[in-house]
Amino acid sequence: MTPFSFKTDFSLSGEDLTLLRGVLDAWLREKGVAMGSEEAAYAGLLIAEWFQLGIRNPSQFRSLLEPQ
Repeated sequence: MTPFSFKTDFSLSGEDLTLLRGVLDAWLREKGVAMGSEEAAYAGLLIAEWFQLGIRNPSQFRSLLEPQ
């Protein structure tokens, strides 16, 4: 069971999808992680959850994805 609870009435625009995909793609390249891996899927879930919480700035996503 995943700890994430996505809103069922949530919709994304084309711009939103471009932003989210760009953030994920940049992180995958930077970390050398393959799309389709468990690590990529988890990062995608985190990015989507943070987007739902109001994060919109790519640099904020990057800093949140870095281990503390």
